[in-house]
Amino acid sequence: MFNPPTRGLQYIFYVSLIDQANTKVFKANPTLAAGDVKVSIDGAAQNNITTLPTVTPAAGKHVKVTLSAAEMLGDNISVIFSDAAGDEWCDLQVCIQPNAAIAGGIAAAGGSTTSVPTSSFSFTTGNIDQLNGRILIFDLNTATASLRGSGSAIDAHTNAATPTFTLHDALKATPAAGDTFKIY
Repeated sequence: MFNPPTRGLQYIFYVSLIDQANTKVFKANPTLAAGDVKVSIDGAAQNNITTLPTVTPAAGKHVKVTLSAAEMLGDNISVIFSDAAGDEWCDLQVCIQPNAAIAGGIAAAGGSTTSVPTSSFSFTTGNIDQLNGRILIFDLNTATASLRGSGSAIDAHTNAATPTFTLHDALKATPAAGDTFKIY
C-alpha cells in the first residue's frame, strides 16, 4: 500500500546524491554534516533538519531522510541538500506537498490503546470501509501529552451509538475523554 506524505505526520524518504567528481554516478557513502540539509515549511526560513540523514545501508548510495511531524506541518515542504564543504556531492532540492486530513477535531470518548470510541463522528453505513487503512493521529495539543503526534492505522470503524475506531497498532497511552485527533 502506498502511503503518501501527510501533513503533521513523520515522513521518511530516500534520495541519492550525485558525485561532484563524476556527475554521471551517485556518490557512494556521501558525508553528511550538520548544516548540509535544511528544511523550509511554506516558504519560511530554512532550518537544519531535526534528524541528520544517514547513508543506508552503510557505505551505500541511498540516503535516508526523516522529517519529523513538526517539519511536516505545512502545505509545501522544501528540503535542500547543499554540501557545506562544497566538494563532495551536488546540491539537491526535494519538494513535498503533504495530504491534508480527511477529518479533524474528532474527540475521543476514552477508550483503550487499540480502540477509540467517539461521540463526535459518524459515517453512513455505506461509507464505513473507506476509513480502513487510513491513519488516526492525535493532535499536537491534545491533553494526553504522550499521544501528541502519535497514532495508528485504522483496521475497522463501527457506526454504532458510540462510533469506535479499532486500531492496527497499540497507542502509546490510553486516550482520555476529549483528546482530539484527525484522520488522514
